[in-house]
Amino acid sequence: MRHDPLSHSLAAASFGRGVRWLFCSVEPLQWSIAVSLPLGVLAAAFIVAVPSLLDGSRAVDWSAWAPLLGAWLVGLVIQVVVTQVLFSIPKRSRFGGDPVRDDSGDDSLMYRTVLTIGGVWMAIPDIAINRNQPSWLETFAGASRVLALWSLLLLSLGAACLGCLLVDTLLASAPDSAASSTATTAAVAAMDRPWVIASWMFCLQGFWQLLPIPQALGRVGWSAAIGLFARHPDPHANDRSEAIFAVRRVQWWIVAIALSTLLGGVMAIQLSGISSQAGGRVWPALSGVTLLALWLFISARGQDLLASQMILAANGETGVLHSRIGIGPAYRRWQAERQQRARTRKLLEVAKRERDEANDAAQVDEILQRLHTGGPDSLSDEEHAILSRVSEAIRQTRARDQNPKP
Repeated sequence: MRHDPLSHSLAAASFGRGVRWLFCSVEPLQWSIAVSLPLGVLAAAFIVAVPSLLDGSRAVDWSAWAPLLGAWLVGLVIQVVVTQVLFSIPKRSRFGGDPVRDDSGDDSLMYRTVLTIGGVWMAIPDIAINRNQPSWLETFAGASRVLALWSLLLLSLGAACLGCLLVDTLLASAPDSAASSTATTAAVAAMDRPWVIASWMFCLQGFWQLLPIPQALGRVGWSAAIGLFARHPDPHANDRSEAIFAVRRVQWWIVAIALSTLLGGVMAIQLSGISSQAGGRVWPALSGVTLLALWLFISARGQDLLASQMILAANGETGVLHSRIGIGPAYRRWQAERQQRARTRKLLEVAKRERDEANDAAQVDEILQRLHTGGPDSLSDEEHAILSRVSEAIRQTRARDQNPKP
């Protein structure tokens, strides 16, 4: 029997099967902690403690790792605050009306949000807008709300990174500054400076949220963006068919990003000069890039992609931008505008011609009277031209009346 790719999509309706624990509810968001967060902290502690455990004569130097952990936590807090603010509008009924409160204890009325080791992770919400008096936050709904959140998270992390680099530059350039002694060193490599460390951590979290890896908002964002453009060739296709059609395009996109990550990572390692350094430093970097690309490649068959596309199809958002954005739609709009300009020009020409004919007709009686009394020599060249135009107009009108178009 053929395997149905959507057979487990309902089980993934809460967006993924990762282990998580409910942490708190800040209306209208229900925050959970993914298993990757405590596991990541334990892995970091293990990395710090192992060298000291192997060498009993050396104590664990936790102070060297405290800035890294602190900057990472600040990045998570930034993402949490941005998410809470953007989703501060209570969930509404799909039929509009007043905001739906969670007084009844119904968890389905809350937005489910998961905090992972890399940051915020959220599914595409249902479309639920108050069509009477929506606020500016409620202009985002469904996929647009996720895309707005994705953009704001990356923008916030980028702004925090630039702010840290600016502060580090100001401190390094200050006279009698402790950092001025290392100002001549490369800022990227100066990991003993806390502001540079924080900048690196924010960049790493932004990179995590940009790639379509599991339990990352980038995966939801790319899935939503591609789903908005993936229009099924059959306009009468059901939600199931539209979801399958869109998922295939998302899968190919993830495979392409996996290959790009592998090639780009290898090129970056080669250009950075790590491959020529002694001590085998190239192997950890190469292994990390290879494992990341392999993880992306394997995750292309994840059920969370099906769940996101099912939500898009249920919202009626699948393929809605196919005919609005892109080279083809832009060309069709240009053609339509060109034809509209041509029609407008023809209408203006017809209106001008009819206005001129009306002016000529108003002078015909006077000209004919003068022609009758004084003869052709009594008329000016302009009056002769008026008679010629009126005569030609009458001839064309008679020709149209005798030979009407079918």
